[in-house]
Amino acid sequence: NFFEIRYRTSEMYANTANFVVGFTGTPSATVTSAVPAVGVTAKATATIDANDLTKATINITNLTAKDDKVVATYTVKNSSKDLAAQLSTSTTSTNTDYTVTSSLAKTYLKPDEMTTVTVTIVLNTTPITAQISEAVGIKVDAEPIQQNQIPNE
Repeated sequence: NFFEIRYRTSEMYANTANFVVGFTGTPSATVTSAVPAVGVTAKATATIDANDLTKATINITNLTAKDDKVVATYTVKNSSKDLAAQLSTSTTSTNTDYTVTSSLAKTYLKPDEMTTVTVTIVLNTTPITAQISEAVGIKVDAEPIQQNQIPNE
């Protein structure tokens, strides 16, 4: 008796077109002024990068007093058909006059599920010579995982 055993190797690749996670909808931004300046209106505008849905920006202008605060809220969606996502966020700013924090309502998303990202900017000191104006970048990073890898949150 002669048996021939053949081994076949197979390679599997992730379909990156299936894993789509990014900002969606219309973000919002609000400003709370600790000491509203006369004749100066603090403003904040939250936007999403149309060319890269993992990036967003908060444009702030005319923050004038210590503890002025901007809160922006974004929606993130996992548009994948069968992959879950593990999320994290990061912010970019070179200005040390304020503190920037970001938080995710959920760090794991099932397919077609959404969560919110809240970004808070607080002015640390009252500016002496000018109001604070700047663009703060926000990025959402997502790693694909299987649905059975989502821990109980």
